[in-house]
Amino acid sequence: MKNASKKNWLGVLPLFLLLPLLAPRQEKLSEPAKATVTCLPPEVSVTNHTSGSASFAWDAVDGAIEYKIYYTRQEDVYTSSPVTTGGTSFTCSNLPAGTYDFYFYTVCEGGPSSIFVIDDLMI
Repeated sequence: MKNASKKNWLGVLPLFLLLPLLAPRQEKLSEPAKATVTCLPPEVSVTNHTSGSASFAWDAVDGAIEYKIYYTRQEDVYTSSPVTTGGTSFTCSNLPAGTYDFYFYTVCEGGPSSIFVIDDLMI
């Protein structure tokens, strides 16, 4: 009797192995990808710079929540803390004489933009 049940099992085994191949495949439906909002950096212009200060302006960027600005001073590699503004202009004053690089970026709901740089501005 043991041999008979063994033969029956061996006869059914190929069927179990082939069933997954014969069954129709069902594609998994995935959720559509959410559109990522990408921020553009502001296109900044220097509107004025004098001894000790520099002023900048830019057009509003679609989707902007705020803008961030910081600078580095080349002579001593000083980096300022970022300043946040909701406007489209900025003046940085009380700057010691030196050569500065100013960095601007937009913050949108999807995150920050790439950085717009104004480099080698002499104050």
